[in-house]
Amino acid sequence: MLVFLAHSHPFLHSQDQPEKSIVIHMQKPVLFPQSENQQRMLEELLSDLPRALAAEYELDSGFSSGGAGGSGGSALYIETPGDDTNITGREYRMTIRRIISDGTSIITMELLGVDESAGSGNAPAPFTLFRNIEDLDLRMLSQMLMYQLFQYESPHAVLYQTNENPPPLVLDYWSTEYISFRDIESSLTLLPFSVETRSSGASIIAAGSLALEFDQEFRLKRVIGKDFVRQGRYSDFYDIELSASEILYSRPAAGSYINRFHPMTGTAGRIYTPVQIPLSFEVLNEGELVVSDSANPDVFRVSEGESRRTAFHTNSYTAPSVLTVSMDGSLWAYDIISGIISIFSPSGNFISSRIPLLPPDQRGRVKSLESLNDGSYLILTDSHLYRFGSNGIPVWSMEGIPGVENSNFMYALDMAYNHPRGEIIIPLSSTSMVLRLLDQADNPRLDSEPTVSTEPDRRRELADLQAERFARPGDVRLLRAIAEIHLENSARMPAEFYLRRALELSPDNIDLQTRLARLKGEILTEQTLLLAEETRQLLINRGPETARPNYQRTIAAFEELLYMNPRDGEIAEEKRSLEQEFRSYTDSAEIPPGPIEFRNPVFPAIFPSLTGYYAVRGWGSMELYNPSPAELSGIVISLHMPEYLSFPLELRLVEPLQPGESREIRFLPVFTSTLMELREAVAIQLSVQAEYNLGGERRRRTAGYAADILGSRSLVWDDSAKLASFIQPSEPNVEEFAFTLLKESSHGPGLSSLESSFNSITLRAWRILEGLGRYGIEYVEDPVNPISGILGDSDIVDTVRYPGTTLLYKSGDCDDSSALCASLLESAGVETAIMTVPGHVFIAFNSGEPGVNRWLFEMAGLKAIEHNNSLWIPVETTMLNRGFLPAWKAGGDHLTRYGYPDGNRASHSAEPITEFIPLSRARALYPPAAVSGQSYGILGPGSDSLIQALNNSRSFFARTHIDSVIESGLSRLSSFTGRRLLREKTVLGGFIARFGELEEAERMLEPLVSQGGGSRTAASYLINAYISHGEFNRAETLLNELASRADQTEDQFFTRVMEILNSSDPESGQPGAGRRAAEGLGSSRGSRTSRKESVTLVWPSEDGGGR
Repeated sequence: MLVFLAHSHPFLHSQDQPEKSIVIHMQKPVLFPQSENQQRMLEELLSDLPRALAAEYELDSGFSSGGAGGSGGSALYIETPGDDTNITGREYRMTIRRIISDGTSIITMELLGVDESAGSGNAPAPFTLFRNIEDLDLRMLSQMLMYQLFQYESPHAVLYQTNENPPPLVLDYWSTEYISFRDIESSLTLLPFSVETRSSGASIIAAGSLALEFDQEFRLKRVIGKDFVRQGRYSDFYDIELSASEILYSRPAAGSYINRFHPMTGTAGRIYTPVQIPLSFEVLNEGELVVSDSANPDVFRVSEGESRRTAFHTNSYTAPSVLTVSMDGSLWAYDIISGIISIFSPSGNFISSRIPLLPPDQRGRVKSLESLNDGSYLILTDSHLYRFGSNGIPVWSMEGIPGVENSNFMYALDMAYNHPRGEIIIPLSSTSMVLRLLDQADNPRLDSEPTVSTEPDRRRELADLQAERFARPGDVRLLRAIAEIHLENSARMPAEFYLRRALELSPDNIDLQTRLARLKGEILTEQTLLLAEETRQLLINRGPETARPNYQRTIAAFEELLYMNPRDGEIAEEKRSLEQEFRSYTDSAEIPPGPIEFRNPVFPAIFPSLTGYYAVRGWGSMELYNPSPAELSGIVISLHMPEYLSFPLELRLVEPLQPGESREIRFLPVFTSTLMELREAVAIQLSVQAEYNLGGERRRRTAGYAADILGSRSLVWDDSAKLASFIQPSEPNVEEFAFTLLKESSHGPGLSSLESSFNSITLRAWRILEGLGRYGIEYVEDPVNPISGILGDSDIVDTVRYPGTTLLYKSGDCDDSSALCASLLESAGVETAIMTVPGHVFIAFNSGEPGVNRWLFEMAGLKAIEHNNSLWIPVETTMLNRGFLPAWKAGGDHLTRYGYPDGNRASHSAEPITEFIPLSRARALYPPAAVSGQSYGILGPGSDSLIQALNNSRSFFARTHIDSVIESGLSRLSSFTGRRLLREKTVLGGFIARFGELEEAERMLEPLVSQGGGSRTAASYLINAYISHGEFNRAETLLNELASRADQTEDQFFTRVMEILNSSDPESGQPGAGRRAAEGLGSSRGSRTSRKESVTLVWPSEDGGGR
C-alpha cells in the first residue's frame, strides 16, 4: 500500500501512518528563474504522484494525515511488502530543482537519506532531466522517483513481486566460420554485426560483406549481396533494418549512403544521407529513414532524396545514440547521457518516456534497444542483457553468456527479438559467433503444441543439452546430440559446427569422421546445384564474361564432388550440361585476331594503400602500335584482373590509330577492397585486350602479363606524403577512441586550469595526445626495415600499420604512431601535418593560434611552426608515454637540430632539411586507403587516469615553463636600465598576462601603460588579459582611455578589440554581448572558456615580430 500526505489535496483525510513503510519528505520545488505557473504545474503533478505510482507499479494507494517529518512540505509513504521488514521506517528527503542554462531547462531530482538506516552516506547522484516542465508527465515523475529510490533499496523489497523471472536459456552458440565459400562465393571470414527478424520467424544476419537469411530453425535460405562481393564491396552490411513491409535496408561501416533491396529481384538502390558515419538508423515508413550522426547529436529524416533535421531529441544536451521502432511504428530513442528512452510518433512529436532501472554504471554503455509487443523492452550493454517492464522494473537480467567463462557482450553491437518464437538473437562480431536465446517469459509452456511450425518443439531439450554442454565442455556425446537435433530440422550449418567441435575433442572417432564427411557431401551437393542454377541465370541475363567467375567456381565444385564419388552419374551429367551451355555462348562470341601490337608494357608493383592514388593518377601503361597499312578505328582497350577489378577496365580511343602510329595509354583502375585483405605479396596474372575495326571487320588481340601485389601495409618512402593513405580519421576504432578520450577528459581541475592559457583547438589536441600517452603505445622499431635507414629510398619496401591495428596492439614505430596520432586528431577536427627529418617521421597539428603569437611559446622553451599565419605544434609521437609536453619539446628539438621547414624563420641549421606536409595537401594525391570497418571495442585509459594525467601536465607546465620563465625574467630585470628595462618588463608582463595570474599581470603592466615607451604593447597585453579573464568592462575602459591619445586611435589592434566588445556574440547573436558578458561573467576563471572560444586574441611581440 502506498500512502501520500499532501496538505492541499482535496481528498485528504486523517489516517495513521502505515506500520510498515518508507517515508519520503518532499520539499517544495525550486525553480530558477521563478515562474508561478510552472511552480503550480509541478506541485499539481506531485500531488497526483500516488495515483501514478499505483497505476505504474500496481501498488494500493491512499492518503494519510499526520506529520511530514518537519519537512515543511509533503510526505510520501510507501508501504513495504509483508515479507521484508528490513527497510521499514527509513526516511528520505526528495528535492526537485529546475534551472535554465544556455536556454535549456534542466530538472534534477535528488533523494537523500535523513538517517543512517537510509544509507545517507552513499547517496546516488541526482537524476537529471533535460526537459521543460511542460513536457513532464506523471509516468516520468514516478519512474524518476523509483530510479532514485532503487539506488538505495532493492526493487523487489519495495514492490510486491518477490523475485525476477528466470533469465533466457541458451539454444545455440555457434560460429559462422563454417559457412561454405560456395554459399557466399568468397573465402571471406564472415563477422556477424547486425540482425533482424521477419514476422515469419526467419532471421537475417548482416556479416559485413553479405547478409545471410535463415529460417526459424537456422537453415540457410538465401545469401544477399553477392553482387557487392563481385564488385569488391565488402562492408555494405554493417547494420541492417527491416521496414514494416519487410523490405531490407543496409548501411556500410562508413559512407553516407544506405542500400535498399528490391523485395522481388534483390537488386539494391542507394539512398544518400547527410551523415558520413551514421551511429544508428531506423526505417519509419517505406522510403523514410531516420539516421543519427556519430559526430554530432543530430538526427535526420531522409525521404525521397530529401534530408532534414528532426525533433527526435529534446535539446542539444541529449544524445539519441540507440534507436528502435516499435510494433506500432513509434520511434524509441535511448539517450546515453540521461539514461532515458524518449518515444516519438512517426511525425516526430514527443509521446512519452521510459526510465529503465539500469545500474548507474550501465547507463552509458547501452548498445542496442528492442521494443516488444507488450510494452516491455530489451536493453543490451557491453556486459549485460536486460528485459524491463513498461514501468522500467527489470523482468530479468543476464550477465554474460550462461555457462561460458569470462563471457560478456563486449563484441555485440545489435540484437533482435523473434516475436513468433520468443527468441533473442545476438551476433558477436569479433568472435564470429551467433547466440540464440529462449526467453522463458514468453515461453511459459515449452512442451505444449507448437504454434509456429508443424515440427515438434524440441527447444527445451536443446536448451537442456546446451546447459549440460557448458557444464561439461568436454562431453562429445552432448555435442553430437545437439547436432542431431539440428539435422532433424535440416539445419546443416549449426549441425556442422557442433560436429566439428565434437571431432576436435575426439579426433580419432571414426563414427564422427564418417558422419561429418557425409554431412559435408550433402551440403556440397546442395550448394553446387544452387550455384549451377545461378550461373545459368547469369548466362541468360548478362552474358558469358559476367558469368565466367561463377562458372569456374561451379565446375570446380562439380569436380570436387566427382573426386569424392566418381560414380555419381547425376553430378557428372549436370557438369557436362553446364559446360555445353557455357560453350554455346562463348563459341558464338569468337572474333578473329588482328595485327595491332602492344609495346613497352609497364605494370609496376601494386600498393593496396595507394588505390585512391591509382584511380586518379593511374597505374600501368603501354603503347599501341598499328603495323597495318589501314587505320584502326573503334578501339576499345580492356584490362582484366579477376578478383581485383569488379569489372574489366575499359578505355575507348576516340581517334583512329593511323598506319605506323604509336599511342601511349595509361590505366586508371578502381581496385576492389580485396587488395586490403592481403597480408603478404602475391604474384598475379592480368590480361589486356584490344577490340577494333579493320577493313569493316571487328578484330581482337589479347596479351597476358605478370604483376605483383604487395601486402596491404606496404609503402616505399620516395614521397613522405604517402603516409597520408594510412591516416584514417573515419576508421571506426579511431573515431570511437577519440570520442572516448574527449569524454573521459571532459572535466577536472587540470582541464579548467589549462583552459585559461590555451585555446580550444590546442586543448582538444592536448587531451587526445595526453590520453593516448596514458593508454600506452610502446615504441618498437621495425626489425626488418627500420625507417632510419629507408626514409627517402624508393627501392626498399617498408610496412606501416593502420591506426586501428596500432591501437589494438599498443605498439609501433614512428610511422605507425604518427599515422595513429594524426588520425585521432583529424577525427576530432584538428588539422595535422606529416613531418620528417633524416631517418624519422613525426607530426604537427594546427593550434589555431595566430602566427604573431609565436614568441609566447618559444619564450616558454617550446617550439612552433608558422604556416599560413597559424602556429603548428610539432609532436614527437614516440614520446607520448611521457606526456604531451615532453613530446612537444622533443618535436621542437628536431627543429633546432635540422632547421625549420621552408617558409619559416632562419634556423640553426645552414640548410633546413625538415619536411612539413599538411595532410590536406597530401590527401590531394594520397586519399585514405579503404580499410575494413571492423570495430575492436578498444577501451580508453579511464577517466580517473586521464584526468590525473591532465592535472600532472598542467602542474608540469606551470613548474617547468611558466614559473621558470617568470622567475628568471624577474631576476634579470635588475641588470637593465632605461628603454631596455621597459622592453623587458613589457615582454615579461605579456607572458604573465597570457599564462599567469591576472593580478600579477596588472602589477607588471599597469605602470608601463601609464608611462611612455612600452605603453602601446603593454596596453595590448593588458587588454588581452582582461578579455581572457572575462573582464570586458575593464578592457573597454582602458581602451577608451588609450583612444584619447592621437597616436593610438587608428591602431588596428585597438580597433579590433573595440569590434570584439561591440560585436554580436557568435553563440547568442546579440549585439554588444561582449560588454554585457562582463557583468555576468565577472573575473571567475571558470567562466573564461565561453568568450575565449569565440575570440582569437593576438599577442604581438614588443618589437612587432618574433622574439
